[in-house]
Amino acid sequence: MLDYLISTFIQLNNDEFSSIIEEIINSHKINICIQRKLLDHLIPTFFQLNDDDFSFRVKKIFESREMNTCIQRKRIEIFLQVCNLSDQQILDALSLFEAMTYPRGSNKGEIISTYLQKKAREFVDASFYKPKSTINLLELKNKNLKYKIQGLKRNKFTTNALLRLFSIKVARAKTLKQRQISKIPADISNIGQTSICATVECTKIIYQFLTREMPQHWSIVVYQQQLEGLFNRYDIKVHPNMDPQLQESRIQLSISDSRVQNISQEML
Repeated sequence: MLDYLISTFIQLNNDEFSSIIEEIINSHKINICIQRKLLDHLIPTFFQLNDDDFSFRVKKIFESREMNTCIQRKRIEIFLQVCNLSDQQILDALSLFEAMTYPRGSNKGEIISTYLQKKAREFVDASFYKPKSTINLLELKNKNLKYKIQGLKRNKFTTNALLRLFSIKVARAKTLKQRQISKIPADISNIGQTSICATVECTKIIYQFLTREMPQHWSIVVYQQQLEGLFNRYDIKVHPNMDPQLQESRIQLSISDSRVQNISQEML
């Protein structure tokens, strides 16, 4: 540190050097003992340098003159701040420099970035200054929730549009399917010498194959049952889907005695 200070002060002209020395002496923040130590070590050092040491230090100074003057001023500011610290704060500052470094990786031993320093400061604020930090955290959470709500609304709008499109496609598919199914009986009946009963049965089988369901309470089934009652004279079983007139006609056809005119309810 002392070597750096010496090299830094050597770069200054007489006015700048005098100004800094005067600032150190007149500063009420710097401990008097520290002022005396600085002056006692700094000034004699310039006069103790031999020609070789002086030339070497001057060479080092010129090699580092590409350094930004702003950085140099910051270094001096850091030095002055350290001089203003109490003995206990000096120990705390030393611990701070040792703790706030990367523990591993390619940057091991280097001071952590300003971003991580801000995060650490926010953590300290959130932990030790709860009333103020709670409000800030709630505002931040509220802001994040608003962004999430906006995103969910956009997703909902997109999903609803897709559902409407899907519903339209399903409705069109159902309509097309119903038309195709309605056309099946006519297509089957037009094939060769096919009977009506066979057409109904084929339609029933095709419907079951397409829908994977047994047709119940369906017009074609009722039509099939009515035909079975009319043409099958040996089957006296009455289907419940038949209307009463067809049931009477079926029983009359199945009874060999033509003298029976009235059909009782028991016969149905």
